Amino acid sequence: MAVWLFSLLAPTGEAESIVGALLEEFSQLAARVSLSVARRW
Repeated sequence: MAVWLFSLLAPTGEAESIVGALLEEFSQLAARVSLSVARRW
């Protein structure tokens, strides 16, 4: 759902890079702390 929202609301051409950065941060946080913390983030 978040990916869909960003694709609608982000400036044209930037949604993919924004989503990519957020997914990367989510993955790092899940690996570093825990999946439940990453989901709340």
